[in-house]
Amino acid sequence: MIPLLRSITSRLLGAATLALFNLPALAQVPNAAGSLAPVPEWQQLGPLVGAGSLIRELSGSLLHPDHIYASSMSGLLHSSNGGASWVLQARWPDGMVYAPKLSVAPTDPQRLAIARAPFGVSISADGGMSWWTPASLPHGDAYDALAFDPVVPERLFVGSDKGVWRSEDGGLSFVQVLDTTGATSSLCSALFIERDNHLRVYAIVPKNGVYYSADGGGSWSLGLFPSGMAGFGTSDVDPRDARRLLVADGNATYLSEDRGQTWLNVGPTLGTDAVAFDPLDSQRFYASSRYEGLMVTNNGGQSWSLVMDSGLDALGGHPYAILPRLAEPGALLLGGRGGVFRSADGGQTFQRSNAGLEDYAHVQSIAMDAVDPARLVARTGGSAYVSVDAGVNWTESVTGAGFSGYDVIADATLSGRFYAYSRSQAHLHDSKFWRSDDGGSSFQIVNPSTGPYFWHIEAHPNVSGVIFGAGEGVWRSDDGGQSFTSLGFPENWVWDVTVSPLDPNVIHASGSLVYSSHDGGANWVPASTQPPKIVRDLQADRFDANRAWACVPGKGMYRTDDGGQNWILMAAEYEWSLKAHQPATHSGLLLVADQLFPRVLASYTGGTHSFQIPRGLPSSVSSFCSSASDVYASTSGEGIFRLR
Repeated sequence: MIPLLRSITSRLLGAATLALFNLPALAQVPNAAGSLAPVPEWQQLGPLVGAGSLIRELSGSLLHPDHIYASSMSGLLHSSNGGASWVLQARWPDGMVYAPKLSVAPTDPQRLAIARAPFGVSISADGGMSWWTPASLPHGDAYDALAFDPVVPERLFVGSDKGVWRSEDGGLSFVQVLDTTGATSSLCSALFIERDNHLRVYAIVPKNGVYYSADGGGSWSLGLFPSGMAGFGTSDVDPRDARRLLVADGNATYLSEDRGQTWLNVGPTLGTDAVAFDPLDSQRFYASSRYEGLMVTNNGGQSWSLVMDSGLDALGGHPYAILPRLAEPGALLLGGRGGVFRSADGGQTFQRSNAGLEDYAHVQSIAMDAVDPARLVARTGGSAYVSVDAGVNWTESVTGAGFSGYDVIADATLSGRFYAYSRSQAHLHDSKFWRSDDGGSSFQIVNPSTGPYFWHIEAHPNVSGVIFGAGEGVWRSDDGGQSFTSLGFPENWVWDVTVSPLDPNVIHASGSLVYSSHDGGANWVPASTQPPKIVRDLQADRFDANRAWACVPGKGMYRTDDGGQNWILMAAEYEWSLKAHQPATHSGLLLVADQLFPRVLASYTGGTHSFQIPRGLPSSVSSFCSSASDVYASTSGEGIFRLR
């Protein structure tokens, strides 16, 4: 997007958001000193050329096979040329920012449905330009299954954690056709309808089995899963023969050739997120493993091979969506954290297919140079980008294969040094630590042997070369990531760790409980008053060593004022708090990113009261970084923003 058009678009988005929240252009709120301070706004920075949105699902119709829809963190994406280029068709309804389950009517590409667990179902009859919610919504707390009839586009099946519902009028009304509340696990997580016989319907319920109906949902029979299955996360039906089903439970992939009556273990064993039949070859299956990458079998699952094409490096190792193209033999689309990747040779080689997605890039984290605040490094789905002009222009970093993970952080004092980590492409416990010594232009592996598995990393606030890692315990490196030493955390898994800038001996870490250490990690003590669920983000206070914040999405934000002994609930607006940040730019200001809505909440009172900073921010924030003069936010579907 050219700068002038980007500026106009940003202003229009800002004006629309102002109208939505009814905020005056020069709104003011009380600051920490009690005087009035202006409410800041967000300004979108330059595009990350080559990067793309986070894609959860790819779907199309039989009638117009070149028209493909993608469910992304930005909204509904659409391609009219088989995935070669994309446009943002529409935002998700009600201001939601996560990627919902998506279904397209096979014979009417304008008719769409999305399942937005736990918020129900929305339907569009104009290709996603507008959405409406059925008046008689199917019952349940989770919605994860949708299927349009391949012959009658007004017929729609919806699955929830209470069963399966059917609509005969395009979603205006529903009747329940299957009750799963008596099952071991009642969630219906996938629905299929045979193309050759639209009365044959399949409903998959994890840990229980495949429900099959031969009369359009009037009656059902149950085929049980193998006894060793622990539920599953993905499934597919063979477009050539609907009796053949693929189901993956995260530990293995199973094939049934008799509508779920019997099963054969055929596949990869670690972390499968997507499976797909090849539409032209009955013996070829695809599977995406979060630890291995894209796997392919050409002999019905007897053996699998890993697609080692370098074009997939920026995908981060595993796609969430696999879409073989019926209309184009050998064409395969993948969707994941790096956007869309396209193969024309059956998955042997891939190229990025992110044309049009640069403005909707999924950025997982952002870091600022310790000395030069104009130098920024952003991490996307398996790649990294560097800017030397405060985000006006971005250049992709040079990285090796397997550069996947989430965090990128800057060294506390050493200019030009940034750190990142990668999760294993071969095994959960085989992870690598990466470092850049040239300002983010390139990253190299610095730990020569297998290292611990990290979920998040944090730099020591004052000492160069010291990094803390949270994942398989809490770890510390004193040599810039070349080696790590365990700090003896009481639990096996840790979600986050934070270190006080005022007293680095004060460390907080979250496993199933929140623990604090006041001796640099030598001893850990669980809090007396705990948050009600797992803490996903911890943030130490910049000005008070005894204060820190804990974000618990769905339950709120909590604060400790006594060094981690007790955690108290903050204002109710923080229910879906995802990440907290205390910038140095505004005295006493606290920023809190929301998980579900495109907004940042802010507070000058330590979180007891809040106000919104919605202007110009159309996507949820994934991370913050700041200097004495600027605050930057990376987003899950719109690139990079600066607070002005």
